Amino acid sequence: MSRRSFALVVLLLSLATHSNAVNRWRPSAVQIDGAVVRAVAIAHDRLYAATWGDGVFVSEDHALSWRAAGLPGQFVVAFATAQSRADVAFAATLDGVYRMRGVGLWERIRGGGVARACAVDPVDSGVVYVGMDGVGVQRSDDGGDTWNDVGDLPVNEPVFSIAVDWDDPRRVYVGTSTGVYLSDTRGDSWRAASPAVGRTTTVSVHPTDPNIVFATVWGHGILRSVDRGETWDQVLDANLRRWLYQLVNGVAYDHEDPDRMYVGSFGAGALSSRDGGDSWTVESTTNGWVSSLAVDPRTNHVYAGIQGDGVYRKDDGGQRWQRMSVGFRNLHAKTVRVDPSRPNVVYAATWGGGVYRSEDAALTWTAASLGLTTRVLPDFTIHPTNPDRLYAATDGGGVYRSDDQGRRWAPMREGLVAGIIVAVDVHPTDPAIVYAGSEGIGIRRSHDQGDTWGPTGLDTGALWSISISPADPNIILAGSWGFVRFGAEGQGILRSEDAGATWDFVLHSQPAVSIEVDPTDHSVVYAGLFGDGVYRSDDTGLTWRPMSDGLRNTNVWEVAPDAQVPGHVYAATWGNGVFVSVDGAETWRPMNRGLDSLNVYSITMDPNDTRNVYAGATGGVFHLRRSLSDPLDVSSVDELDKTVWGAIKGVRLLPNFPNPANPETWIPFTLTAASTVTVDVTNTVGATVRTFDLGWVVAGTYESAATAVHWDGHDHHGQILASGVYFATIRAGSFTHTRRIVLAR
Repeated sequence: MSRRSFALVVLLLSLATHSNAVNRWRPSAVQIDGAVVRAVAIAHDRLYAATWGDGVFVSEDHALSWRAAGLPGQFVVAFATAQSRADVAFAATLDGVYRMRGVGLWERIRGGGVARACAVDPVDSGVVYVGMDGVGVQRSDDGGDTWNDVGDLPVNEPVFSIAVDWDDPRRVYVGTSTGVYLSDTRGDSWRAASPAVGRTTTVSVHPTDPNIVFATVWGHGILRSVDRGETWDQVLDANLRRWLYQLVNGVAYDHEDPDRMYVGSFGAGALSSRDGGDSWTVESTTNGWVSSLAVDPRTNHVYAGIQGDGVYRKDDGGQRWQRMSVGFRNLHAKTVRVDPSRPNVVYAATWGGGVYRSEDAALTWTAASLGLTTRVLPDFTIHPTNPDRLYAATDGGGVYRSDDQGRRWAPMREGLVAGIIVAVDVHPTDPAIVYAGSEGIGIRRSHDQGDTWGPTGLDTGALWSISISPADPNIILAGSWGFVRFGAEGQGILRSEDAGATWDFVLHSQPAVSIEVDPTDHSVVYAGLFGDGVYRSDDTGLTWRPMSDGLRNTNVWEVAPDAQVPGHVYAATWGNGVFVSVDGAETWRPMNRGLDSLNVYSITMDPNDTRNVYAGATGGVFHLRRSLSDPLDVSSVDELDKTVWGAIKGVRLLPNFPNPANPETWIPFTLTAASTVTVDVTNTVGATVRTFDLGWVVAGTYESAATAVHWDGHDHHGQILASGVYFATIRAGSFTHTRRIVLAR
């Protein structure tokens, strides 16, 4: 290579590095392991995990390590294997049903809607059942090649579970939104079999006695039938009959002693029984959100699919569940915070994986959860005057405090009453005072840094955010998700002028999950509402006005005003990534270059240098170095984005809006040079369902509803397409770019 050519390569590499370093999100070099696992299943010598948003993973070493096994980006709800064939499995997804023939080799065999359940006949693996929203149950008698509607289930009742009797395969059970239905004719006809008590998440036939059937009912605990589903009784112990232990799903049996069994709960870990369900005990799984269970007949290992933390394993006879999640790459980073005294120290509190700490600006991570009894952390904060002290709001464990930068944690529960804490904040001028927002009993307060807790004047409701005015600490703002659990009544913002003794509603709207006082002007307050965008107050929270112009997604998880640049505000959205405003939230622009996940929970800045911005998302933590010289150059467009060899990427898609499409959406794009342009929409198996031939297009950015590509959710025949995942690919000359689109009807 000549000296001149070498210099050119160095120059282009320098341009690429600069382009990547400024106004572009950088993922962590070492990712945090974890995933939202909805189902675990065993097929001979393999263990499968179906995830929410990241497809299927497989382990061949008893969960010591995991690797991707297809369906990337898919939201997999249920997974079923064929007992007679190790290489065949079925996945029920938001995009229909897929069949695997060989690890990682998938084909969609049933489209047209959302599938929530699937099962394979234990005697004849060619018989497969699926539950489809709006259809009921469908059956295939040829291994999934063709499908037929069967029976007369009410089509307005989603099917959440399917179980086939191993002793008499003509007998099939389904769990629906109202209870259990039973068929004695392989689904050709159905009859109600249980009381109409609610959503039945699992139906399971006992492995040695087909007369015994268990059902887990969301909100009503565990039901058991001893006469093949004809009559049912609740078998959950009276002392466990409170709502935390009644949110149940998943059943598994010990292969050496089937009277020993396990049921998963949504918040309390695993429930175990040694007497066939007559009595139950609670087994802590650290992360208590168990969605699925399976037992390996070869080893008797028990596996639990965990919401947010991958897979846990319990060895035969042991009392301890171990986290076995190496290789998963879809951890949900709920809250990200930067140490104000050590700028490279960043914390990530996750929705299921506990706390992680980075000492190199989010490049690498180490676990920092020693002492936590739960790994589900809705909120996290750093003490304003003692950054070694951290507080974590936990789901099920109350408030935890660490006095050594997260190396060890201790519970702070005395007087707290509620176990589910969703918000925690420290008084800005009196650091001994700490507030905790609960998931049912309002706001509690501590006057001794969390050692003990007492009430405030707000003793009801789910309070997901707390903000104390630095100018007048008697003024407290609280964001409510509702005064009935996740109900519409009481959603919005409350305000107190007497340090929490009395409260008034100042905004009735959607759940207010983030409230932040502007550090440059304490009379200005920003609020992020999940479902209603961003609001701003100019009078310390007395009155509010919506500020969502340009914000393509109203599901806002967090707002973050810049502490050093007045008027600059960030918003983290669920579905469309990060947005930035440079005019006090009057207008917004997307800031998503390099952001792999657009489901963003948290947005925060380094307090010492707010050009360093961090985002917590479903794919982990991302870091951006913000350029303030041209603050509007922060969209997902990179018009001069160089490769290492200097080729200009001539075309790029921006995030579609709205996302999910419901049912129509606009697909914006940018073009750096005039060219003929086409946009193809394909399904997950690569088939083109719609093509837009735009002809000759001049260079520019096409991001408004008037100029972006408009897709109405129909295929090229004018037929309505089913809900699910699709891909838009734009082509200009030799350049292409692809983005995922979720269609939800």
